[in-house]
Amino acid sequence: MSFLTQLPEALYPQTKFANFRPGAAFDLDTARALIWLSQLAYETDTAKIKRICGGLEITLIGDPIHKSVASALPIASTYVMVFDVSGSTVVSFAGTDPVVLANWVSDFDIRSTDGGAAEGFLAALQVVEFDVLARLPAGHPVVVTGHSLGGALAVLLAQRLDAVRPDVQAVYTFGMPRPGREPFVAPYNASELGKRTFRLVHGNDIVPTVAPSKFDFQHVGRYAKAPENGKFTVAEDVAGSNEPGFEEGVANELHDLLRDPMGQIGAYARRLRDAAAALLGRPVPHTRSDTAGIVIDMLPPRLRDHMPDRYIAACTH
Repeated sequence: MSFLTQLPEALYPQTKFANFRPGAAFDLDTARALIWLSQLAYETDTAKIKRICGGLEITLIGDPIHKSVASALPIASTYVMVFDVSGSTVVSFAGTDPVVLANWVSDFDIRSTDGGAAEGFLAALQVVEFDVLARLPAGHPVVVTGHSLGGALAVLLAQRLDAVRPDVQAVYTFGMPRPGREPFVAPYNASELGKRTFRLVHGNDIVPTVAPSKFDFQHVGRYAKAPENGKFTVAEDVAGSNEPGFEEGVANELHDLLRDPMGQIGAYARRLRDAAAALLGRPVPHTRSDTAGIVIDMLPPRLRDHMPDRYIAACTH
């Protein structure tokens, strides 16, 4: 994983997830805990991971799992960790690393399998599935989570687990792409698991708009939306929303650019000014001053809205 998807250790919470309550109702405290665990799945320094787990009073079950597999396209690469959190077992998948080609291969290999799931996602799951199952304690409720590509893998694993051991309490995904077509999506959304799956989307994040719905790809779970730089509050009552749309997002972006080009230039100039201030040791309050944070602030808006730190902020009171 690259530095863009990892956080300085000092930015992680220093107290345990006291209000972690996964269940059939959308819970913001649970979402907050799970976006932190989704972020933690991006880390590659095992000693750092264990120190963070100690501060959160959670346990990493086994070592982090990282595997690659040859596929129809060059490589599928998957990171996943399993945690014990307040008596629940949490499986957390890392997502798309912007600078790792293998992850993008998985994201956009959208040929569907016989079950309707995207082939790239299924290949990325299958390479770690056995190792994950070996870490799940018998009799413990399971929660599955992930950011970006990790959200799609979380949904696929939850569906496969639910068929053999119906103890999946909840699924929370952050910035997830559409995971499959009708044969996968329809039964998932109609099931009890569909009611316990919460799909969080921040701002104008581009990843939830792919694969475009015109290719018959659809979303699963109950949709929760936070405005750009805003907060999550509730999730829809039923599963099945296919928002946000790819074409609509592109159209809105072009509209904003054409309507107010000087405003867009001015916004980018302000980000350059804030980046320069951070590099000089005078960061704007409530912004990151580490190198990755500065680089992220310079990304195009639809990529910036996708980054895990934006989801962390949107889940925080």
